[in-house]
This record gives sequence, structure tokens and C-alpha cells, in this order.
Amino acid sequence: MRGLTVDSVDETTVTLSWRGPVDGGGRSDVWFRVDCDACNEKFVLYRPRQAHFNDTSYVVVILLYTPISYVLIVIPFVWIFDSYKC
Repeated sequence: MRGLTVDSVDETTVTLSWRGPVDGGGRSDVWFRVDCDACNEKFVLYRPRQAHFNDTSYVVVILLYTPISYVLIVIPFVWIFDSYKC
């Protein structure tokens, strides 16, 4: 992943964007996940959803609480599936 930037920020919302990795290891199906150290998953919202996503290069984190400091990490990864025949 390259070029992670904060595009906008206010008291309760932050928008992050990035570019995919230079070398996907021969894979075009790179997915992303956002981890947040202090986010309460019951209250903080992600757009798109925080679960794994691959069709976008941005995330909006909503309902942050101003007195708390947050560390957001965007993690690129690829799914590896094993197929077995019975």
C-alpha cells in the first residue's frame, strides 16, 4: 500500500485514502482492512464497512469521540484459498 493520506478530518469523522501496493505479488485481488486501536466497534462506523474490502481505496470513519486519540492502520492482504476435492 502506498500514499496513505488523511483527506478530511473534523471532530467526529476522518477520511483516509491510499493507493494499492506497487507489487501485488502477482495477485490482482488485494483486499484491505482497517484496524483502530481505540475504536469501540459498537459505536464507530466505517464506510465502506470495516470488514475486508477490495473495491475502494478509501475509508470514512464516523462517530469518533473527540477526547480520545485514535491510531488507524490500513492493512493490505490477499485471500488464499485451498481447494480440496473429495
